[in-house]
Amino acid sequence: MRINWSSRYSHELAHDVIAGTLDLAITTGVPDAPPLSFLKLAEHPFYIAMSRRDPLAGCRELRVPDLHNRVWALFAKQVSPYMYDSIRHTAAKAEVVPSELHHVTGAEEAVPLILERSGLAFLSRAGAWRIARDGITMRPLAEENLRLVTNLAARADSKSRLVREFVKATAQKMESLRKPAQARLPLSA
Repeated sequence: MRINWSSRYSHELAHDVIAGTLDLAITTGVPDAPPLSFLKLAEHPFYIAMSRRDPLAGCRELRVPDLHNRVWALFAKQVSPYMYDSIRHTAAKAEVVPSELHHVTGAEEAVPLILERSGLAFLSRAGAWRIARDGITMRPLAEENLRLVTNLAARADSKSRLVREFVKATAQKMESLRKPAQARLPLSA
């Protein structure tokens, strides 16, 4: 067995699994594709990072219409083409347009846009937490069709017994983590 760690954009990893150069990959924001089989590991909303002084900071959660005519920072299309298009499509459908659109490849690049231009940055939960300090806060984007789903991706027609067993063991572990643990009660005599 050989494990090769490769950190690249999720859609590139999915292509490598389809091509057979990788057996498994952990992907986020990759749509269903017939050659792939996915095991969902996690699902989170996008988070909108903003200045703590922004009027939207008083909301518990945000919706796309709340973001109309504001400065946006989105991950560049090459980071996640599917999620980029999903955000733009959802906004267009709601007739929501940004006053300015800026593209970033990392959460930290959005900080000056947030602080100096009163921008709103669409980020993953981890990215938003990384920059949520020194005048920046975050709120979840409550849009059911805009969710960041992290999957374990494998070829649907994989013949590898090791891959099948690994996916099966991962699925069992994920299922056991989702079940509530039964509380232990102290026994008294």
